[in-house]
Amino acid sequence: MLTFQLLRARIAQSDIAKFDHVLADLDDVPTLVSPALEAQAKVLGVPPEELLGTDSSQDYLPPYENVRGEILTDGEEMVAVIIRTDRDNRIMVTDDGEHVVEEATQATLFCAVLSPSVDSLLLERVRDAVRETFGVELEVSAGTSRRFDELMDEGRVTVDKPTDAEVSAAEVLADPVSRKLAIAVKAGGGLLKKDLQSQVVHADQGRVEAATRALLDAGLLEADVVVVCGKSGGQVNRLPSPDLLQGLADSGLKCSCGRRIDEEKCEDAVSISQLGRDMLDGSRWMTVQLVVELERCGLPANRVLVDQQKGGDEMDCIADVYGSVLLLELKDKEFSLGNAYSFGAKMGIIRPDVPVIVTTEHVGGDAKTHFEERARSARRPRVARYREVETEPEVRYIEGMDELRGRLDEIVTELAQARSQKILGDTLALGSVSPAAVLRVVAERTRGTGAGSEPAT
Repeated sequence: MLTFQLLRARIAQSDIAKFDHVLADLDDVPTLVSPALEAQAKVLGVPPEELLGTDSSQDYLPPYENVRGEILTDGEEMVAVIIRTDRDNRIMVTDDGEHVVEEATQATLFCAVLSPSVDSLLLERVRDAVRETFGVELEVSAGTSRRFDELMDEGRVTVDKPTDAEVSAAEVLADPVSRKLAIAVKAGGGLLKKDLQSQVVHADQGRVEAATRALLDAGLLEADVVVVCGKSGGQVNRLPSPDLLQGLADSGLKCSCGRRIDEEKCEDAVSISQLGRDMLDGSRWMTVQLVVELERCGLPANRVLVDQQKGGDEMDCIADVYGSVLLLELKDKEFSLGNAYSFGAKMGIIRPDVPVIVTTEHVGGDAKTHFEERARSARRPRVARYREVETEPEVRYIEGMDELRGRLDEIVTELAQARSQKILGDTLALGSVSPAAVLRVVAERTRGTGAGSEPAT
């Protein structure tokens, strides 16, 4: 997996030349830009600095100019550092309500990081070098999606950071046998332990004891003692501990058949806890697992929105990943054709960059066919080029929670590459000589030469 981070800091324009000090502090880290520029300068026989500069022949120039930059990599992590200034070196400011033009005195230093994890050791070295050289701190630049902010303004709520108890509970419920037992206990208002075996298929019955223990340890179930009437066979009382029986009997409590309560048979039982109810309601455990995985990718919980039907199985998560909107539908069952129609309507409303279906089982073939037909019908020919263009994003599928991490890693890597491509391209361009600079070198070497004259030396 690749994660992406963008950081920035303001520095004085007069300090731009100090960028060499940053590189000197990191001279043991291989670079991409400087070697390329030096090799081209060597071929032309001029110092590298003579080849820098912007090609003014371009049809379009951005309002800023990339003046210094470098890409550092240790083979796993990559950090692109680039300094930008206003192209005309002027800025508009407001002075007593009037717009005036002033000379720009600051530049912006950007730092883009591609790393297998959010904890980048190379980034820390770059931050230290920038702090030492320029006396400023590189601050994280969110680079958030405007569409995500609009969805947040519509009233959708951000998800709270899961507690340690919720994270542990979600991990237990990700196991199909444990989840099936918890659902059965919740639906039955509690079950005798001896009846738990009948809640799963024969092949899984050997795992019931271990799954029950895991549910109890995670606080999803609570252990009880049930008093069973010897005459009717019905459950008379449910107690948290058998130690309470003697006290209740001494206080005069009797079974419905008239016998002392401590003379009746006791059975071990389990009941759903409040944590268990909360995690099963709306399949919140799936949301918790998703938030944990997104946080591992560097995405904070406040960039995840939840739209949930309380008490049902409808669950949507909207995440802002590096400025792209992900719509994730979570289903603790098979994703059917009916679900596909509903999800397609949500796609039209939310307009995600990447729609994702996450199901504990699988996505039906007819549902996949439906999305393929939607994509085909959404294509239209581009008049000038006579070729088809996708106008609807491809739906991604995560079938089974054991695929969640791997498939999310693929999506996050793809978005990290897309997000970093522009700044990496701008930085790499600094290692390519300007056509105008090459022509200038050639012109200077041939100055004064012509028909019948000697070449300049």
